[in-house]
Amino acid sequence: MKDESWVEKIFFGYLDYGRRREVESFYAFAAFCILAIVGSYVAGFGFLIWFIFKQIRLERNYLERYGQNWQEEYQKYHGSLAHAHLKIIVCVLALFIITLIGIWFYRQSARRRSKHSRH
Repeated sequence: MKDESWVEKIFFGYLDYGRRREVESFYAFAAFCILAIVGSYVAGFGFLIWFIFKQIRLERNYLERYGQNWQEEYQKYHGSLAHAHLKIIVCVLALFIITLIGIWFYRQSARRRSKHSRH
């Protein structure tokens, strides 16, 4: 039998070896799922921020390069300016919604943790 740490003795001491491996596998899978969800959340959030700043920087570059006629030059190469502004608005709304969902999930998990800690 391998030398067990005090954490393993507390959490897995009552389980036989086969059942312990199942529980450890479940916790490893759950940790992987949580990391995947948090990673995709952060990646999506980062992508939206990157897209907003890229669009604003593009418009600012056209303004600096072409002056008063920047809107016409922009529309020649990138299409409608109103459509680009609509994309920015949608991204900002998506950031707001993603933030609200993240806060809701955090509160749900905090509520669940507080119920378990009262015992």
